[in-house]
Amino acid sequence: MTGLTRRRLLLGGASAACALPMAMAGHAFAATDKIDDAGHRILTASDVHVTDYPTVEAVRWIGQTLERETGGRLKLRLYHSGQLGREAEAIDMARYGVIDITRVFSGALNNAFPLTWALCLPYVFDSIEHMRHVIDGDVGDEVLRSFEGRDLVGLAIYDSGARCFYNTKHPIVGPKDLHGMKMRVAASDIFIKLVRLLGANPTPMSLGETFSAMETHMIDGAENNMRSFHSSRHFEAAKFWSETRHSYAPDVLLMSRDSFLSLTPSDRELLLRVARESVPVMRARWDESEGVARKAVLEHGIKTNDVDLGARSARRPSRCWTSTTRSRKSKPCTVASATSPEPGTMTETATTVPASPAQRALDRLAGIAIAIAATALVGLVVVQGWQVFARYVINDSPSWTEPVTLLLLSTALSFGAAAGVHTDRHFGFYLLAEHLPLAARRLLDLLRPLLVAGVGALIAGWGAVLLLDGLDIKIAGASMPQSINYLPLSIGGALICVFGLNKAWLQLQPARKEGA
Repeated sequence: MTGLTRRRLLLGGASAACALPMAMAGHAFAATDKIDDAGHRILTASDVHVTDYPTVEAVRWIGQTLERETGGRLKLRLYHSGQLGREAEAIDMARYGVIDITRVFSGALNNAFPLTWALCLPYVFDSIEHMRHVIDGDVGDEVLRSFEGRDLVGLAIYDSGARCFYNTKHPIVGPKDLHGMKMRVAASDIFIKLVRLLGANPTPMSLGETFSAMETHMIDGAENNMRSFHSSRHFEAAKFWSETRHSYAPDVLLMSRDSFLSLTPSDRELLLRVARESVPVMRARWDESEGVARKAVLEHGIKTNDVDLGARSARRPSRCWTSTTRSRKSKPCTVASATSPEPGTMTETATTVPASPAQRALDRLAGIAIAIAATALVGLVVVQGWQVFARYVINDSPSWTEPVTLLLLSTALSFGAAAGVHTDRHFGFYLLAEHLPLAARRLLDLLRPLLVAGVGALIAGWGAVLLLDGLDIKIAGASMPQSINYLPLSIGGALICVFGLNKAWLQLQPARKEGA
């Protein structure tokens, strides 16, 4: 499997099968994990970087300062090294209040927060000092305020050094040296566009997948800062580092708006002050650790080189891209999937009521759902096949294949689950039913489709909310709304609800006849 890794495929399937209990568990985590036994408020924070990374140390410093200045009343629990998932997942968890604070790369925020584009465009900053001067002023303050539109509070902007290219093949002196190379980029349209304009083949993927992708020659290299190049141990796979310094895109420290508002006014002021004071702390540790990282990779035998600055300036993009966002209040999605009983298992939901026109219409609707699910599965195979061919035969990795594959996967699961409800191939507590008395079994036969219908209604409702929430945000690398995956979930949920209610109605028919 290529761009759509096995892990992402499983995550996609799990989201369609388990989002309801996960969302409930997430809210339970958010509600119960904030107060310890002594009555102290515990804030949770996440970061994908390792424990000694400067941003992790800065957030840890925030926690220590809060605990000291409040006498232990406020504490911070930090989950580093990607323990809570990727940055895209951390952003959503913060928006929904599952976690309180997260540190993310500004490139991951571009499509949802257009003002962050200004921080990521190539060659807009001349140096690290220039970038720091800009984000410490009105520009940084305006960017931080922009996060309020989507249930987040901007606490601070952490810089993250100069981003450069590194690869497994040869030094990059000018744009021509990038031609034909497959380069990992962050999931940001800016970086995808930049790498494509330079003549390389941009391949969006998470930082955690990059090392193995270079080792297996799925990609030829990547772009990042020296500190991440060292901490991720990418220098063990890529031997050439080129000082392109094409971007100084910073990191951003964000907080859940609900969590922020749940604090007292004085605690909010304290947290904002401490977060801003953590910026020089982070920078001091960054400058020190970047030097240590550079020394370590050079001792490992990494070959570094400068670039043709004239060619670099000639390739500077002359335009930027704009988008608009609308603020909407959103809630976590709830999704359910159906599983099949063992082959040959008899179910007791069959009915002898003659098929009515409405029943025949539902049968046709279920047939259409099965056809859509089957078509989506075929499409999934075709899209993945094209991705393999494009990447390894014509050396032109398409950026749209992964989001399209996830959409097809969501469609197959959602419509397949709905059809499974109509054909009685879904979860049904069959073993439990076999050990119940007849009266209890009939009650279970009625409650079972009602439960399914309720789950379907939740899927349809929350799926629609999340679909509308992200319609104005485009997926990086594909001309589709970011929330398009929720469309089949919402439709599938509505079908599950309809089919479930129909099954419950049919269960009442024999009982009515017996009472007549």
